Amino acid sequence: MTDNCDTVRLGGLLTYLITATNFSPGAAANVVLSDALPQGLQFVSARASQGSCHTIPGLRGGTTVICDVGTIPPDDSVQLTV
Repeated sequence: MTDNCDTVRLGGLLTYLITATNFSPGAAANVVLSDALPQGLQFVSARASQGSCHTIPGLRGGTTVICDVGTIPPDDSVQLTV
C-alpha cells in the first residue's frame, strides 16, 4: 500500500493505492478486496482497476470499502485507489 503524502492537514485529501497480486499458477476467482478506514477519515471515493466498489459502515464508526474484482489471472494485479 502506498499513499500520496506523509502528512495530511485537517480537511485535506489523502489518496492511497492498494495492489493485490496473484502469485499463484492458477487464476484467483471471486476476489474481494476490503479496506477498513479508521474513524475520523471521511470517505470520498474508491475505484478498482477492474470490478466495482461500495462501502459499508465499519467498526467503531469508520467506513469499510469493499471491491468485488472478480478473477485475477496468474502473475497479474488489481489496483484499488481510495
